[in-house]
Amino acid sequence: MDKQRDIEQAAACRRLWAAVLSEAIAALKVWRNGGKHVLEGRKAEAWLMHAETGGPGSFEWVCCVLDLDPVAVRDRLRVQFPPRSANRAERLAEEA
Repeated sequence: MDKQRDIEQAAACRRLWAAVLSEAIAALKVWRNGGKHVLEGRKAEAWLMHAETGGPGSFEWVCCVLDLDPVAVRDRLRVQFPPRSANRAERLAEEA
């Protein structure tokens, strides 16, 4: 029975981290499509596109848990959501 419980717990963990990844992508999408949730969108973008490698909870770690290639996921996200201008004045004008 312990093995079955371990399998169920692992599946629940994967579902949780899949939801975290999905929510981050959704927040980025809403923000990039003119949504009002700027802070959430920026945090999601930072986590998805720019966060450094790290331990549990990092983008790379989540991809590993989900058997996803983090480079491939980021490449696809960068196509869907091209990098924004680094110029602060331009960013503020885009968000206005």
